Amino acid sequence: MLSLRSLLCCCLLLGSAARVRAQEARYELGRRLHDLEVAWDAADVDDKLRALPALKESVTLFFGLRLKDAAGALDRAHLALVAKSSDGVEAWCRSFVVRPAWRFAATGVEELVVSCERYYDLATAEPQGGSVAVELLDKAGAVIAGPVERSLNSTEGVTFALPLAEVRAGDHQLRARFVVEDRERHVVTLGVSLAEDPAARLEAIEEALDDTPRPYDLERSTAQRLHGMLERLLAGKVLEMDVRAAALLREAEAALAAEAQRYDYRHEGDQWLLVPVEGGRRAVRLYAPPLPDDAANRPCVIALHGAGGSDNLFFEGYGHGAAVRLAKERGWLLVAPQAPLFGGGGDLGPVIVVLDDIGPPQVAEAPTPVLDLIAATGRVYPVAWAAPSCSAARAAITTGRWAFRPENRMGSNVREHGIFELVPSPKFLPARVTAAGQTATHLGKWHMGIGFHLDHPNDCGYSHAAGTEGNLSWSGGWSYFTWVKVIDGAVAPKTGYVTTDTINDAIAEVQAGTDLIVVSLHAPHAPKHCPPLELAPIDQCADIHISMLEAADTEIGRLLGPVLANNYTMFITADNGRSAPVGGKWTVYESGLQVPAYAVGYGVTPGVSSHRLSILDFAPTALDLLQIPYESDYFDGVSLATEIGGATIPPRYLYSEIFPSGTPFALSHRRAIRDDRWKLHTAHGWPPEEFYDLQNDPDETTNLLDGRLTIEQEQALQALRDNLPF
Repeated sequence: MLSLRSLLCCCLLLGSAARVRAQEARYELGRRLHDLEVAWDAADVDDKLRALPALKESVTLFFGLRLKDAAGALDRAHLALVAKSSDGVEAWCRSFVVRPAWRFAATGVEELVVSCERYYDLATAEPQGGSVAVELLDKAGAVIAGPVERSLNSTEGVTFALPLAEVRAGDHQLRARFVVEDRERHVVTLGVSLAEDPAARLEAIEEALDDTPRPYDLERSTAQRLHGMLERLLAGKVLEMDVRAAALLREAEAALAAEAQRYDYRHEGDQWLLVPVEGGRRAVRLYAPPLPDDAANRPCVIALHGAGGSDNLFFEGYGHGAAVRLAKERGWLLVAPQAPLFGGGGDLGPVIVVLDDIGPPQVAEAPTPVLDLIAATGRVYPVAWAAPSCSAARAAITTGRWAFRPENRMGSNVREHGIFELVPSPKFLPARVTAAGQTATHLGKWHMGIGFHLDHPNDCGYSHAAGTEGNLSWSGGWSYFTWVKVIDGAVAPKTGYVTTDTINDAIAEVQAGTDLIVVSLHAPHAPKHCPPLELAPIDQCADIHISMLEAADTEIGRLLGPVLANNYTMFITADNGRSAPVGGKWTVYESGLQVPAYAVGYGVTPGVSSHRLSILDFAPTALDLLQIPYESDYFDGVSLATEIGGATIPPRYLYSEIFPSGTPFALSHRRAIRDDRWKLHTAHGWPPEEFYDLQNDPDETTNLLDGRLTIEQEQALQALRDNLPF
């Protein structure tokens, strides 16, 4: 029956590597799969054969993103293993999900609200007399709160308030027992932790980390990783597994306070480390059993997992934690570092892909299976600002400085034979990379100097550049299929699809190990055209702009494999939004500034980030990933090097602007600044200020300054004014 075990492990691997958008769905699938594996080990051959069809069905449903149905198929496989016949009651009980309002809180909290509701549809009739009881257990299995019992039905579900005022700090188990006709039919257990004043303690850790100069040592790096995990958990977010949050909080504090090396072969237990290595830091989970008195060393088992997977494959998964049990029994270390999906070492260098003229609404409308996969397996930034125009966004990546800065001054687009181009500087991102002895390549649309000199990208620091000077209409014709390509200053007329050509170049640079790669696609910017059918088979030119985006998505899919295989971190974004009913490109309305933004690959912790991303962040991020020092106060963006790994970085205001390039502070200089909720438009002269509540008015249709402001609004407005950079 080895083939069945292999299939079961394959299901777990796929469930981990193809991360779903909803972390709760990932948690529920993992919990059900863990229960299935326990039953699998106790089942005989006939039971396993009976469960196999439902198990195969769960894989198909998972890849169809029918996640709740996949959970139902896992439960059917489980029931097939443990019951030759069933009255349907167990199936009905398993179709519910138990949701505590939080998994980590402060001691003294009065209650834990727990909901129990239907998770997936089921044809089984509802039994009579069903109820569920919830209670809290300590680590010894003793009941310390509850039980509280309620009758249960499929339509309404039920909510509990479990009293906790007397419960002490610690890592506990929430247990829900499903009872039908006075018989216990199903049990669910979930981790719940309480700690003394965790918010203040996490804030103290964050402040101490902020005071720590780069580079971090092992203890401080690990404290940072634990801080990020615990902060997310305290905020009510669901991690993919139960963690001993109270114990990990103590561990983070001890790591940060350590004056000598804390983590070595004698440090016992389950540990989430962030290990400084040459070229960066590596997320590692380690289990160390007690060290025998007569042993100075012990064998070590290395369990690699890819950037799209997680250490859960080997700790909670694969035989419901069989690797950890064996390591404990035999006295071995179990180490699960994050590594490339397809093996091999490699650089930590970033690949930055920039789409052209696309906002989140267009991505939502278009068939973009690759971007959807990246969103599911990587990190998503719901609030991300670029610039109001093409040239300004590209200059922001190159300089890392606001447009009004003297090193930039690219306030809008350059034009063919215009009067302004980006003036080269040794402080530009590519120049710093090449000065450090590393390589930097720019591919695709340049658009920061048109008709001046063809080696402008090289003058700005890129060791290699291949693409067009600007838009295709300014670069030898109006066609995506015939254009003039410039390679390190030499002209090379080209035919073929330009998006494909740029991605071909990008794949070659990835395979060559180039340290910094900026891929600036033309798509889906004009000229409008119908792309090759094989690149846009879903839309098939029903909507030209959508088909162009679909084609770009397909080609990004070709790049994704080599990026993961060669250990790169890839960022995907756009230069500006599109035209919209309110604002759009060339304006500082959200429709002009908001762009899609993702991170995927090496070192990236999947999930939805709360960080407000700016296109200016890519310059310091790239330097940190490449371990190139820089003046901490030079760049106007902030580094995402630790944030992509799940660490929390201090929030900041987003700022952008538009003005004729080369002439900041002109009367037409328009500026915008925002936080999570409030946004201010302002200018030197006309038009007047505009102030918006993005939470209640995301389309910016109602200027609050046209009416009377509340005290809260006045305070928010003043805070925005005070934080304008000039």
